[in-house]
Amino acid sequence: MKEVYDYKIIDVGDNQEFISWATVVYLKNGEEIERERFVGTSEEPPGHSGFELAQSNAAAWHESMTYALEERLGPFGLEWEREQRERHGWVG
Repeated sequence: MKEVYDYKIIDVGDNQEFISWATVVYLKNGEEIERERFVGTSEEPPGHSGFELAQSNAAAWHESMTYALEERLGPFGLEWEREQRERHGWVG
């Protein structure tokens, strides 16, 4: 049976004084394998809130657990596709 990886983001909050947080629950075959808490701030440039940091890390973890290194970094792999979208302004 192929292993299935997923995640969920819980406990998202903001103290209304520039500090925000979120927790990522990492799942393997529907079972929790680890939790990681992210703390960020709204004073920094966009992309640094607790939720945004958690979301970015969870997406990268999911991709690394789901795809082989060759699929991600090889010629015409996922990273190449991402670069093409950015370079040409493609959506998708």
